[in-house]
Amino acid sequence: MNQDLHSSISIKSFMAEMHNDALFYLQEARNENETFKKWRFFRSAIIFFCISVEAAITQLVANQLKMKVSDLDETDLELLEKLTNPDKAEDIPSFEFSTFQKKIKVFERVYKQDIDQTTKSQMIKLTRFRNKIVHYTSSYEHQIYTQTEQEATNAPNIVDAFLSEIFKIAGLPDNGFQKNRTPNY
Repeated sequence: MNQDLHSSISIKSFMAEMHNDALFYLQEARNENETFKKWRFFRSAIIFFCISVEAAITQLVANQLKMKVSDLDETDLELLEKLTNPDKAEDIPSFEFSTFQKKIKVFERVYKQDIDQTTKSQMIKLTRFRNKIVHYTSSYEHQIYTQTEQEATNAPNIVDAFLSEIFKIAGLPDNGFQKNRTPNY
């Protein structure tokens, strides 16, 4: 009986996919000569780097809450339900988890450890810049057009430091996708 068996395995990680997409857009921006396309790619890189970080925080908070489910108060039980139940997903964000800074506070609370202040401040600064892109008003125009390239260029190191810190707090290895500096496509 000689049969060729074919199989495959697919591991999904939204945070890793978004990080990889950010690296792709950063690479495209660096290779682009046309100014408007370059800006588009830099903006996209910033947005995707921030999505990666928020996905990581959300997943780590949900994992920690699951591990302590019998000890959770009503607020944390509700948050866990919203983070893990697809029928409740539209209820997200709860007030406690509605901004990046609030997600950091929840992370620090459930893990009972603070994120390094410098690392946290740099990530908050990058996220605020992302918010200026996503929630654009003309008052942000000058910043967006003069700072986007620098913010995108600094983003991989900021994201790596932040993710490495929260993974360490969560007891995870520090050798993951955030160490990549080129996309995997």
